[in-house]
Amino acid sequence: EIAAGTSVTYTITAVNQGPVWAGNLTLEDAVPAGTTLVSFTSPAGWDCDTPAVGASGAITCTKPTMANGEKAQFIVVAAVPCATVDGTVINNTATIEADTPPDPDPSNNSQSAAVTVDNPVPIVDASVASALLPQNNHDLINVGVAAIISDGPCPAPAGVVTVYSDEGDQAPNS
Repeated sequence: EIAAGTSVTYTITAVNQGPVWAGNLTLEDAVPAGTTLVSFTSPAGWDCDTPAVGASGAITCTKPTMANGEKAQFIVVAAVPCATVDGTVINNTATIEADTPPDPDPSNNSQSAAVTVDNPVPIVDASVASALLPQNNHDLINVGVAAIISDGPCPAPAGVVTVYSDEGDQAPNS
């Protein structure tokens, strides 16, 4: 699970498992739907196009050749907005392909990962300074009411505290 208002990190590892070099490689991934790009890192020698920070969209990286046994690691960090509904599943799939020579095992060229968003309702902590009011004397006292709203890593939503009384406005008894 990933908390709404935080970031999810995807590490994509590409390995040329041979039996020979690979040419004209293309790595494709996308900033997952419902998230926005925080950062992207790629290894030296790869030419990458990404969406702007704060946006979503395709990530495409290319490289002319990859030696047999060579490994490349890419890191995608995406922000999960606070408005994401609790239980939303965020999916990410990365694919790498080589044009030449033909890949003897294309079944291992794609991998997917899914995370579920945890976004519980905000927590309201309310208190009163005077837990017990004087009985039957109709005197007004300062009760003191406080409410604190928290929403994990997300900004707390606005809240309204309303105080009710079952006493009507009455003239004091002399």
